[in-house]
Amino acid sequence: MQRNQSYSTALKYSGIGFIWAWVYCSYDTSLLYPDRAGNAINADASWLISSTVVTLTLFAGGIVLRDLGRSPRGLKALRTIALTAGMLSAAGTCLSWLAGPAGAGWTAALVSGVLTGLGTGTLLLIWFFALTRINIQDGEVAVCVSSALPMIASMGAPILEHALGGLPGAFLVVSLPLVSGVQLYACLRDPVSSDVALGEPPVHPPSAVLRSFSRVMLVVAVAYVLICCIGTFSGPVDAVTEAVGFDVSAFLGQVSGIAMLVLFLQFSPKTDFTAVFRLISPLLVCSMALCPWDEALPNALGETIVVLIDCVLQAMSIICVIVLVKQGGLKATVAAGFCQGTIQLGVLVGNTLGSRAGLLIQTGELNIFVLILSLVCLFVAAVSLLPRGEVVPTTDADGASCSQSAACSQAAVRSKAENAIPETRDCLQQDSRSQSVSSPQVTVEARKAGSMQECPDPLSTSDPQAVSGPGRFDGESVQTGGGIQSLESDKFFGACQKLAQAHGLSSRETEILVYLAHGRTQPYIREQLFLSKNTVATHVKHVYQKLSVHSKQELIDLVESRTWTKD
Repeated sequence: MQRNQSYSTALKYSGIGFIWAWVYCSYDTSLLYPDRAGNAINADASWLISSTVVTLTLFAGGIVLRDLGRSPRGLKALRTIALTAGMLSAAGTCLSWLAGPAGAGWTAALVSGVLTGLGTGTLLLIWFFALTRINIQDGEVAVCVSSALPMIASMGAPILEHALGGLPGAFLVVSLPLVSGVQLYACLRDPVSSDVALGEPPVHPPSAVLRSFSRVMLVVAVAYVLICCIGTFSGPVDAVTEAVGFDVSAFLGQVSGIAMLVLFLQFSPKTDFTAVFRLISPLLVCSMALCPWDEALPNALGETIVVLIDCVLQAMSIICVIVLVKQGGLKATVAAGFCQGTIQLGVLVGNTLGSRAGLLIQTGELNIFVLILSLVCLFVAAVSLLPRGEVVPTTDADGASCSQSAACSQAAVRSKAENAIPETRDCLQQDSRSQSVSSPQVTVEARKAGSMQECPDPLSTSDPQAVSGPGRFDGESVQTGGGIQSLESDKFFGACQKLAQAHGLSSRETEILVYLAHGRTQPYIREQLFLSKNTVATHVKHVYQKLSVHSKQELIDLVESRTWTKD
């Protein structure tokens, strides 16, 4: 039942894929412009204007919309903006279709470009915000489903082009941003799940986060410059596509990209954008090496690799931003605007550069091998800027602590204790109220007499080595509100710690044991610890095996029996 609900949520939040499908159908097919030939993305002035407006909208809109989702009134305004953005993009697409591929002058190109750029840029920003409202596991599935929509378009668009064409084909393209806007409106009406942590204070120094994130996005922008530059050299239809009847390169690239995403998200210890980028870097170099060949097979293979890289980079950039926002590093729309704005800037520069370079190659003023060698050197220099570790430092899969200052660690513990477990938060608030009117001696005596409730804290322990990561505790007490909660006197956690020591649980398994003993789900544990699905499932399996239990309820009963057993 829970799995079906998760898939339903992921399917509902996959509407960003309609924007990607709109981009493909508008600029890589003839559905919108039947007479368009060559590389469609540079066929008219409206694309150049639209791409420029999208870039500006993402950078500026991320700042303008940064606080709208924090109140019911702001959330209502975001829903209205989402619907308006979908209609603006649809109107601009319709105007561009009416003007034709050659355009009806700069006026039509300017208006259509501004409408589509403003609409799609705003939709991207709000979709990023919507995806941070669900847990990470559902968000990852939603992004993978979104990536499948351009794959479906690559198969369906040529069929519809031959079967429909003209007005029906253009109507289909116009409807895609409208569908995305309506779906986004519905998603923003959903309440935030109790298993989603939002608004937590930063766990890591913002300056370090910004530096690492900026360096990664700079490298991604260079990658898109290269992708779009070599993409401008592709012909209108390759021989394989003409023989099969649909865009084989786009289809295979999307399928391979989605497969790579699923495998990485399923089996990697944690979400690491740098590791993914290093994995696809050789593929990008291969696609540039295949560019000078004019045969059908090298061209098809090169285009497939380019689509694969684009699919992985787009999806992983979204997931990286979601994780970054949930860790408290940046606000959703600000991070999304910077991320997607940088990518769009790379697209704009790459297509403009490729279009210019293509003309120079045709006139003999530029040798294509010199161009490719220059691009490879640029990419190698850019890759050297990648951070050695992750974009945001976290703990490793075995629980090794990241390098944080004591202040950051204490802030993280306070945040976890107050927000992660509702029962603990209520107890801490009660403790705070009681201690604000009592002396420490009176509070201790009252607790001994049983007049105050003992409050389990899942992220604290008497053993400094038992818990690591953002919630690591080094033996000090944590001040919450007006009172101090003694973490070492917690019977509940003491029982968990004794079980962990008796059965040989590792520090990470001990941390997960506490969450399970509180009845938390695996998606919730992922949300708190920022681990992959497979990593959490493996730790849970090991905990069950070492404790000789077969279900969460058996584990809870075991911990409760130890909690109230006298030594």
